[in-house]
Amino acid sequence: MKIVMLCDLYDETSQYQENLLAKYYVKNGHEVIVIAATFNNAADYYANRYERNAPARQYLDGRVRIIKLPYSVNILSRLRKFGGVADILGHERPDLIFVHDIHLNLAEAAAYKRANPRCRIIMDYHADYSNSGRNWLSLSILHKMIRRRILRRYRKYIDKICPVVPVSATFLNEVYGIGYDEMELLPLGADTDLARSVRLANAGTAIRSALKIPPEAIVVFTGGKLAPLKRTHVLVEAFLQLKDPNLHLMIVGDAERGHSEYKRRLLDECANNPRVHFIGWIDGRDVYRYMDACDFAVFPASQSTLWQQSLSMGLPLIVGKGTELGDQDPSYMNPYGNMIILAKEDIRNDIIAQQIRELADDRTLLKARQAAALRTCDELLNYDRIVLKTLSFASTE
Repeated sequence: MKIVMLCDLYDETSQYQENLLAKYYVKNGHEVIVIAATFNNAADYYANRYERNAPARQYLDGRVRIIKLPYSVNILSRLRKFGGVADILGHERPDLIFVHDIHLNLAEAAAYKRANPRCRIIMDYHADYSNSGRNWLSLSILHKMIRRRILRRYRKYIDKICPVVPVSATFLNEVYGIGYDEMELLPLGADTDLARSVRLANAGTAIRSALKIPPEAIVVFTGGKLAPLKRTHVLVEAFLQLKDPNLHLMIVGDAERGHSEYKRRLLDECANNPRVHFIGWIDGRDVYRYMDACDFAVFPASQSTLWQQSLSMGLPLIVGKGTELGDQDPSYMNPYGNMIILAKEDIRNDIIAQQIRELADDRTLLKARQAAALRTCDELLNYDRIVLKTLSFASTE
C-alpha cells in the first residue's frame, strides 16, 4: 500500500506521532511519503519561526520519503496550506491519505478521492479544551466558523476520524458536531522497538554510573518543558520532603524562552542536591536510555509523549489528571493499574511525596506496576498495533 501523510511538522530527530507512524508503516511493508512544511525542527515549529523563503526539498529518512513544501497560505500561523499537493497526489497515486488535523489541503485530498474512489482518507485530531479554543476568538472564529466549515464540506470523503485522546473526541463532538459513533480513539504510542532494544542493552546501567547513582537506589523520572504549566515545582517540593539518601530524581528537559526564571527557581530549590539530576535537553532517542536508569515516573500535570515513552520503558506513572487549562484524563492508559492518577485538587507536594514514598518502599508493588506498564504499552501504545488499526479503517472490503 502507498500512503501519503499530510502534516505541518516532520522532525526526524523527534519521537512524535508523524515520525513513528511513518516508521512503522514502512516496517510493516508499506511505502510512505510525508508532505510537511519546511520547518527544520520542532523548536522552530512551536515558536512559529517560519522562514518564508525556505525552498522546497525532498530527502529520505530511512525508507520514508519526505517532501517539505513552503506554505502558499499562512494566516497568523493558524490557517496554512501548501501549494502543489494536488500534483503530488496525482503523481504518487496513494491508496491511503493520512491527514493530521483539519488541514486546508484536505480539499486536495478530497478531490483526489473523488477521482480515485478506492483511496481512503483518515484524519486524526489533537485539539481539546486544554490546548486550543481557550478564548472567544479561537473557539468561535477559528474552530466554530472556519475549521468547522472546512470539516463539514469534506466530511463525506473522510473514512475515519481519530481523536488521539478522549478529550479530543469531546471537543470534536461539542464544537464540530461529530458523533461519537463516527470516531475511534487512535492513541499516541511509543517507539516500542527502540524501547525494547534499550531495555535489552541495559543502557540505564551506564547512565546510573555516570551520574553516580547506586544500583540499589530508586530513581524517579520526570521531564519535558520546564514551565509552570507542567508543575514540576510541585514534584521538586515533594521530593525534597523525602530525605532518603537512596532516592534520586532525574529531570530531563529545559526551559524555553520566557520561562528561565522558573528554571532558576527549580535549581535554587534543589541547591545542588546530589540526589537531584538536571539532565537538560537530549535527543529524542536518548530519552529512552535515561528512562532505563529509572524505576517510575512522575508528571504532575500536562500530558506529553513522555508519558507513553515511560510506559514503554516499564515505568509506572504518578500523574495529575488536569490543569487550569482543562481536564486531561489519562485513564484510557491505565487498564492494569499502571498509573496513579491524581485529581486536580490533589496535585500537591504532600500527596505526591506520599505516593512516591509508598511506591519506593514496596518493591513488590513496584515490580507489579512495572509489568503492568509494559503490558499496557504492548496492547495499547505499540505502533505495530496502531498501524494495523489504521489499515483496518482503510480497508476497501
